[in-house]
Amino acid sequence: MSRCNNVDFLRGIGIFLVVFGHVWRGLRLSGHIDSSIVFELVDRAIYLFHMPLFFFLSGLFFEKILIKNGFREIVKSRLILLIYPLVLWSYVHFSVKYLAGDLVNSPVTSTDLAYAPFPPKEQFWFLWALFLIQIGLCITIFSPRLMRPLFFAFGLAALGVVLSGTISQIPSALAPVFVGALTNLPFFVAGVFLAKFALDRPENGWMAIFGGVVFIAAQLAFMLVWQAPFLAVNFIAAFFCIIGLVMLVPWVLAQFSQTLLVRGLIFIGTISFSIFVAHVIFTSGARVILIALGVDNLPLHLMAGTVAGLVGPTGLFLIAKKFEFSLLAGLGR
Repeated sequence: MSRCNNVDFLRGIGIFLVVFGHVWRGLRLSGHIDSSIVFELVDRAIYLFHMPLFFFLSGLFFEKILIKNGFREIVKSRLILLIYPLVLWSYVHFSVKYLAGDLVNSPVTSTDLAYAPFPPKEQFWFLWALFLIQIGLCITIFSPRLMRPLFFAFGLAALGVVLSGTISQIPSALAPVFVGALTNLPFFVAGVFLAKFALDRPENGWMAIFGGVVFIAAQLAFMLVWQAPFLAVNFIAAFFCIIGLVMLVPWVLAQFSQTLLVRGLIFIGTISFSIFVAHVIFTSGARVILIALGVDNLPLHLMAGTVAGLVGPTGLFLIAKKFEFSLLAGLGR
């Protein structure tokens, strides 16, 4: 299996968890799931690592991008690929919520709609955080020779800020702007430094077993202390969840590459950006329709919401690609 399949498979796992996680939380807010230990365990198992995984994967190719492109080209591409979709889909997302009124879990006002893109809200915080990280690192790299030492220094500094609790001292008005980037910069930098490890992993059964054990152990360790404010444990557990998956994936792909599940995860991984920006509209829509029909079955809500959140944006992307306006639609390349 190629390195692209490895990364797309990991993206597929990540975007599936993003969609399912939002369905899971949406059903909790609508009263379909009790605030029980089961809800908390599932919620924390997902939210421990799924967004750090995306920052890690984004870091894998960043050094090559820096070497290949100049600062101006990088800024231009990030504005087109990250900020433009952030603005466009924030307005689309919040316009739909505004029109839906009280049918959604968190109704929005006309003021919310007017200021939808900034500061970034709901899932769109990720695009802004990734933009800040990439542009911030570009600005500081004035010599290729200093690239890796500076990356390492900034990653350690961000980790220190978060773990020391200094991040909690950021004024509330600035928190939506900087907290996401600071919190996830260490994972992005880890992706830069571990690119060769992540991209060139050979198929190895024993390595896969070890990776699976590492992933499960990290999750269990986190579950044992999640009620305590141990930020270091959160970061370490998330990091080892990611490393465990990286070790496991080549073997899984080699053994099960032709199965429908694996092929499906690789496919949604290739269009994960489109699913990310548009999925909430479809997951919420599925929940609203089922409630209007009087359906109260939790498994059906979970399945319908997750399928809608994956299939709806996929349809949008395929239409946009067919008519060659996917970039204009803010759905990625």
